[in-house]
This record gives sequence, structure tokens and C-alpha cells, in this order.
Amino acid sequence: MSTKSAVELDEERKRNQAYEYLCHLEEAKKWLEYVLKKELPNSCDLEQHLRTAVDLALLASIVSPKSCPKNKIYDLDLKRFEERGLHYKHTDNIIMFIRACVAIGLPKVFHIETVDLYDAKNPVKVIFCIHALSHLLAKRGVFPLIKNLFGEIEFAEHEITRIQKYLENSGIRLPAFSKIGGILAGELSEDDAAVHAAIMLVSEALDLGDVKVLLERLKNPVLHFHNVHESNVPLYFEDMKQRKNKKVGMHEKRRPSQDEEDVYDKILSHAEIQDSINAVNIDTIVKLVNIALQTGDNNSLRQSFLSEDLGNIEAVSDNGDKYVDRALTCFKNNDNNEFTFTDVKNIVQEVNHEVEQTKNTLIFVNKLNVLLNKKDTPGLITLLKTPPYGFIQVDTERGELLVSYLNHIKELDGAFSACTLANQLKVLSSLIVVNKCIENQDSAKLFTELQNPDLHLTGLEHESALQYLSDLTKKRNQKELSLGSPNADLLLHEIEIVVNKVNQTVIEEMGKLEIISKINDCLDQATSDQILELLLNPKGKFKNVMPTNKDVYLQSFKHFKETLEGPDDGSQSIWHNNIQNLIDEYNPLTECAREIVEKIDHLNISLIDNNKPQLMHHLKLLNITGLIPECSVDSYFKALKNSLLCRSADHDWSGWLDHHICTPSKDFYYNHKTKQFTWFSVPSEYTANVGYLNSLMIQQVCNHVCSEYNRELYFKSNLESIFFLQSFHKTNSIYQGFKEHL
Repeated sequence: MSTKSAVELDEERKRNQAYEYLCHLEEAKKWLEYVLKKELPNSCDLEQHLRTAVDLALLASIVSPKSCPKNKIYDLDLKRFEERGLHYKHTDNIIMFIRACVAIGLPKVFHIETVDLYDAKNPVKVIFCIHALSHLLAKRGVFPLIKNLFGEIEFAEHEITRIQKYLENSGIRLPAFSKIGGILAGELSEDDAAVHAAIMLVSEALDLGDVKVLLERLKNPVLHFHNVHESNVPLYFEDMKQRKNKKVGMHEKRRPSQDEEDVYDKILSHAEIQDSINAVNIDTIVKLVNIALQTGDNNSLRQSFLSEDLGNIEAVSDNGDKYVDRALTCFKNNDNNEFTFTDVKNIVQEVNHEVEQTKNTLIFVNKLNVLLNKKDTPGLITLLKTPPYGFIQVDTERGELLVSYLNHIKELDGAFSACTLANQLKVLSSLIVVNKCIENQDSAKLFTELQNPDLHLTGLEHESALQYLSDLTKKRNQKELSLGSPNADLLLHEIEIVVNKVNQTVIEEMGKLEIISKINDCLDQATSDQILELLLNPKGKFKNVMPTNKDVYLQSFKHFKETLEGPDDGSQSIWHNNIQNLIDEYNPLTECAREIVEKIDHLNISLIDNNKPQLMHHLKLLNITGLIPECSVDSYFKALKNSLLCRSADHDWSGWLDHHICTPSKDFYYNHKTKQFTWFSVPSEYTANVGYLNSLMIQQVCNHVCSEYNRELYFKSNLESIFFLQSFHKTNSIYQGFKEHL
């Protein structure tokens, strides 16, 4: 069998020492986490973390509040350390910790110095001090004893190597953590020496295996052990025996020299005995809790939760019924699985926290309602800076928005309750972010925040993000002008109105696109009835659609589409504004055309029926110009009648007639039989100069009649001149003939 060299043995010793110190670091970390109720960094980083002494000062404020008031701790939130690193004022925290150690009577041998921690001269001593504090406080029943993790925990190889190099390079000698109990015993007064003697007797009883003797010695008034129950003595014996054997085994494993041996290396210290008693009591109570849950004995369950044997879990008698209710609920939800001590402790802590939170919340809500009634804006902002746990903390920089929104909700719902206030503060926090996004013109972040479920906004579409930003910006600008103040943040109902308006506009636009698409798809083959049906669909949002003009609409749409520039494959589309413009253009044109053709119908029918008295009335209705009152109706009637007869003789008229509108200048064709219009092409059945007289022809005939009348009137007024000219002409003709004869 090969033996290890001295170098190998030395290396193994160093490695074991590194492992042992890692265990002590982990033990200190877990004990501090329990006491401080907060998470700490990895064991390897614990020394560096403690250099600010913030956590040590917190520990001091718990064990000796007078020596270290919590409000005196420097850099409590560690913001200063995170920004600039260690500051000399962090030494104030170390001094307060040392002062607390003195105040609670920790022997001086365990005290640290400022340089040990601040300058990292001997951080190992700081961990040693924490272990000693644990033993001292456990002996007094303040906190549980720090747990021994040697041999129970494993570390990564790189962690062990790191600590080994650290111990070698620093040259720091590892103190005897196992001798803390003995050192404390050596520092005791005469009364405490009696305690030491009594502990030796307890250890002797364990060696004898006599349970009765053990009970008698545990009840020794010198020892002041808490919660020793006769019924649990056999269990105490078994647990203490196991702890003692384990302690002896660990001592032998470390193989210390005789000079280093201490009496407490092989017996349990006062703190360890009390810790054993506490552990057994806790196990017993937890078993009673599980029995009570299974049997439904609520009274026993309540008593178990309030038992002192559970240690310092801060159970409150007034909360006993709430502990029972919560335990029953958890038991049911956990498929009736048995509780552990951690489960029991968690229930107590959760219920205590909720009860305390309820009290704080009621105080907070009452203060807020009072401040709102007083319209005390500064006081309200101050209150909202430190809300109770469970309430979201809002950005108090936007005070106007806070006050405006909370007053608005209060007017709607009356005084706030805890539930409504908690929900409204969430909404308010989101509103602040929304208004910041509007200010910064950040559409992406704005859309993300609008989706916040606390705002309860529905129908949000990512494609509308820019439109939301644009419309909300306009709304905010309008509010600024209205209030005359730059502090015009939008409230939820204002944002909701804008969002809903954008969403409605999007829905309407989608409806329009659907109808327009159908119109374009069917335009070439559609009937006027089909087009009319689409135009009347509410989704299209078309205005002033007149069913009687459906044929005109179809013709105008087709004509407009044909005039669009682009490929001749029919792929060009007519859009909503084009359609609405055509509707608005041809509605008055068609109405005007109907009036014209109706008047023309009446005039032509009066000619056919020889209704002379109505002729002048119809001519005036058609706005025929240049009519001469002195000219007889017979003249107009005869001329118009002859023109109509000339157009109708020997012809089979289809009913189509061309017409003209002066303002705006527009030609169209109208079938006086079928009542059809066409504006953009000549009907195939149309024959020129056939059928009724149109307004242009009527104007021409009337102009001719007036011209003839004026010519005749001119002749009559110049008869003498005419006779003279005729006589002169005749005389001159005779003379010229006679002259030629000669």
C-alpha cells in the first residue's frame, strides 16, 4: 500500500481547510439570510459583499436597536456603493456593528476591527465573529444556532481551489470555529461557570443513557433551557446523542493536536443543547399539525400554530383563526400532503404579512381620501412616494396627472377602497408611461404600453400604431391649448376615446375597401341594380346615393375607369373618393337633365296636340331667349310644328334624342319613351334629326321666326324708300335699254 508524500499530505490539509472555511461561509450566509430575511450573494463572494457593513449594521439594529438605529445606517440601499464603490463613511456601519457586539456582551476576543473588513485585512475574522454571535444569541434563545454544514454540503472544484489560493496568498490563519463554545465558556462569570458545570452533567447523562437523569439535569434552573417537555425527553436524548456523536466524529476527522483540543470539541454546548430541544419540539408540533389537519381538529390546529415550541416564528394570537383557514386551504390544494416546519412557518409569515398589509393599506387609503378631499396636491404626491407593500409605486414627477386622474376616478366612484385604489394605481402607472411615449413620439413603446391589461383597451391593431400616436398627440395638443398649460397629460377615458375612434376608422376603411373591391371586380359585367346595392351598403359610407340615378352611376364609373392611365388589361381601380366625386357630380346634372327633358316633353306634346295657349308658357320654362311679345303665337307654333313634322315624317323614332346642359356644358342622350339616360356614348338606336325637337332646335326655330318678323317689320317701316329705289331701278333699266337700242 503506497503512502502519501509530505507534499501530498500538505496539499490535502490545505484543501480540507479550504473546504472547512467554505462550509463556515455558507453557514454564516444562511444564518444571516434567516435573520435579515433577505438573499445574499454566493458564499465565495460573501466577504466582499460584507465590506460595506450594511448587512452587519442591519444585524446590529436587530440585536441591539439602541446601539445601531436603522435610520443611521449609511448607504442602506447600496446605491452609493453601486455607483462609486466603497466610501470612508461605510466605516460608520462597521463601528455601529462593533458597538452592538459590545452591548450584547460578546467577548472581546471575537470582536473585529475596522481594517479587518473595510481594508480586507482579515475578513475571516468577520465570519468568525458572525459564528460567535450566533452561538451567543442561540444560548439566549433569540435566534436558532447557526447550522453545522461540514460534510453535508458539496462545492464545485473551482470554488474550493479559489478559497484555497485565497487563504494561501493572504496568509490568514483560520481560527478554530469549533472552539467558539469553549471560548464563550472560558469568558463566563462565576454564574456562567455553574452553567458550564451543569452542561458537563448533561453530557454525562447522555453517556449514561439515562433518560430520567437527562430530564432532571435539563431542568436545572442554572441552565435556563426553554420549553423542555417531559414527554419529549426520549426524543431529546436521541437527537442530542446523534449530534454529540457527529460532533466527535468531525473532531476526529480534523485530527487536531492535543494543544488545540477543547472540552467542547466532544460535548454539546449550551446553544447546541437548546438547539436540539428546539428542533425536537418543532418536529413534535409539526406532527400535531398534520394530525389535526387529517382529523379536522381545528382547535388543536390553532393551538399548534400558536405554540411557543415553534420558536420565534412570530405567531400572533389574534391571527390564529386565519392560520387555521390558510393551513386547511394549503392542505387541500397540496393533495393532503403532510406539512413541514417550513410550510408552517411560511403560513404564519404570509398571514402576518397580509394582516399587517391590510392595516397599512387602510391607513394609506384613508389618508389619500382625506388629501383628495382637501385637494392637497403636495401632500398627495408625498403620500404616493411611499405606498404600502402591494401597491405599485407611481412616478410622482407627473403630479398634475396623479391628482387629475385620482380626482376623476373619485368623482365617478366616490371614496377609494383598498381594492379600487390598488387597481387604479396600476392604471395610473401605465398612463404615465403612455404620456411619456407621446412626448417622446415613440410609437413602438406606446403600442406596447397600450396593450397593458391594466388599461383594458380592446381592438388594438399593430398596423395602427403610428395612427394612435398621431391622434393622441393631436388630442394632447388640443388639451394644452384648452388648459393653457403644458401639463396636459391624457387620462384613460381620453385615450380610450382616441383609440376607439382610430379603431372605428380602421373598421370603416376596411368596410370601404371591401365594397370598393367588389365594385371594381364586377364593374364590367354588373347591372345598375347590383351597383346600386353596393353603393347603398352601409360599409361603403357613400353619401347622397339616389336609386333613380343608378344607370348614370354605372355609366360614369365605367367611363372614369376607362380614362385611367395604365395598362389596358382592366387592372386599374376606381377608389372611394372617385366614386363619391362622380356621385356628387352627376346627381345635380341628372336632376337638371330630368327637368329639361320633362319641359321638352311638354312642349313637343303641346305641338302634337295643337295646344297653342300652352306654347309660350313652355318656351319660357325652357328659357328660350329672344322671344318677341309682338310676334304672334301662331308664328312660333306654325314654325315649330313644321319643324317637328319634318323630323317625324316617314321615320320610326326610337325615342332617343340628344340634349345639352349649358352649366356646366354637358351633352347627354335621353330616351323619351323608355326614360333612359346616357352621358358618354351615342346610343345605337339614335338617329339624328328624327323625333322630338330638343332645346337647341327650339331655340333655332324661335330665332328664325323672330328674324323673319323683324325683317318684315323693317320693310313696313321703310316703304317710301323701297318704292323710290324700285322706281329708280326701273327707270334706270328702261334708260339703259333705250340707250342700247340707239
